[in-house]
Amino acid sequence: METSTLRASIKYIIGIVSLQLLILIPTFAQVDTLWYYHPDHNEPHGYSIIQSSNDTNNGKIEHHFINSDVVAEEYYLINGKKYGTYRSFYESGTLREFHIYSGDVLNGEYTAYNTSGKITVKGVYKKGVKRGYWAFLEERCFGHYKKDEKHRKWKCFDGAGKLESRVFYHYGTLLTYDKKENKEKKKSNAAKKKSKSDPKVEANKVNNPRFRDNIYLGQRVYILEVSGSSMEQKVEGKVAQILTKSSFNGLGIKVMLENGKKGRVVEFIDYPSTEH
Repeated sequence: METSTLRASIKYIIGIVSLQLLILIPTFAQVDTLWYYHPDHNEPHGYSIIQSSNDTNNGKIEHHFINSDVVAEEYYLINGKKYGTYRSFYESGTLREFHIYSGDVLNGEYTAYNTSGKITVKGVYKKGVKRGYWAFLEERCFGHYKKDEKHRKWKCFDGAGKLESRVFYHYGTLLTYDKKENKEKKKSNAAKKKSKSDPKVEANKVNNPRFRDNIYLGQRVYILEVSGSSMEQKVEGKVAQILTKSSFNGLGIKVMLENGKKGRVVEFIDYPSTEH
């Protein structure tokens, strides 16, 4: 009898002590560590996870940088899924990203900032995919997304605000190239064609006044001058300026003579040579 009474007393005392310890010892949320790469550094930075709600599946969640009170990110959980606004921050406390979740899926406005607080990216997500007008301000490029792919017209500008390129996409497939690149490509192709001239054309080019290469300054030629009465007159003189810009003209290369008269060359007095 005495033994059972003693055992009961010991159990009672242990129970009281355990209860007092539970009351006195504070309960802390588990601290874990996540790592991310800061855009201005190569080394990974870490932040600790501290949950402000005892229920890990519901309420506001805050993540703080390690050994700091600065919030790294904050968002809201409902039944374990993100809903509503999400914000992340740089270690300086400057806002880094803002977007909206709906059941762990991006759905709504998206904005990214640089370390100075200036907007770098602005756009909209719908059901987890990019959609509508997006602006990439650091690259100075603007355009539309459809089904998470670049679609329709995209423009990029230089530092002075002048149009640098304009391209068109069809669901991520580039349809047209940069304007400047196209221009250079056309020039290159034209130069290649010129270097591979048809032998027949080269033969017809000899002593032909319709080719600009056969005209040179100081050359004596005959031109057809159009007078005020629209009558053409054959005039002799020395070439002072070649007015036709193209390499060929079917009516003849237009020049201005040293006497100031203008017209198209119809005949040579001084024939072209490789020496001029």
